[in-house]
Amino acid sequence: MSIWRVRLTTETTQAQAYADALEEMTPSVSWMDGDEDGIVEVEAIFEEGEPDHHDVLQRLTKVARNALPDVIIEPLPDQDWLSLSYQSFPPKSVGRFWIYGSHVTEAPPHDSWPLRIDAATAFGSGEHPTTAGCLAAIEKMSHNHALKNVLDMGTGSGILAIAAVRAFKARVTAIDIDPESIRLTEVHARDNGVIDGIALEAGDGFNTPLVSQRAPYDMLIANILAGPLCEMAKAGAAVVAPGGYIILAGLLETQAEMVLAAWREQGCLLVERETRGEWTILTLQKLNA
Repeated sequence: MSIWRVRLTTETTQAQAYADALEEMTPSVSWMDGDEDGIVEVEAIFEEGEPDHHDVLQRLTKVARNALPDVIIEPLPDQDWLSLSYQSFPPKSVGRFWIYGSHVTEAPPHDSWPLRIDAATAFGSGEHPTTAGCLAAIEKMSHNHALKNVLDMGTGSGILAIAAVRAFKARVTAIDIDPESIRLTEVHARDNGVIDGIALEAGDGFNTPLVSQRAPYDMLIANILAGPLCEMAKAGAAVVAPGGYIILAGLLETQAEMVLAAWREQGCLLVERETRGEWTILTLQKLNA
């Protein structure tokens, strides 16, 4: 069966919406920060043959804020495209975290926290500023805090859940609305030797039964989007223990005050605000009861 690719070039601020639309059709979607002009290429791979062109364009048009850029839908040549894709993702360091794919044969640096994540399988390979920012926040928190119970809401590839196990030796609960993300998280957790430290479940956010069963949490990590982060503030704060920490990402710098306001209403204080490009990562603490 032939393999097809959908790709388009767009502004960084629009890329996530296009990637989310394509991920509704295939899990193999990737994009990276581009040049100084804020232009990036979003790419989706369809392993099971030619996608419905009309469906692709309709989904992308639905989330476009302005005119839809040129969308290229093309078959890939008969070659090991996945290996070629991996070659464009060399190992990446974020603090002590060393993120690498299964194609990498070199040994992890001494005293690093290795994270084996294949970039082509799901959003969340450490390349995007929001993921890297969350990893940096987790590492910084590990310097002075011994957290034991962590919730990763919207786990994606599982990279942040695995990072929490590495940094804190915590028990981690990983939740995602997409069953494919949970499957991939389980694969990555096994590859990293931490499957015993992570409980996984696909479900409707904080309504997922596993969330309440394992609450309260010392830390909540949610790398999603600004809108959902605001909507989940009440339910999210409710499962965090008094004095617990919250890492929020997936929001643009221009959306940070809106997200902060929603969580401050739930008794959470800003601990740190980091900006990476156009993206902001917020670390909050829930006030003691």
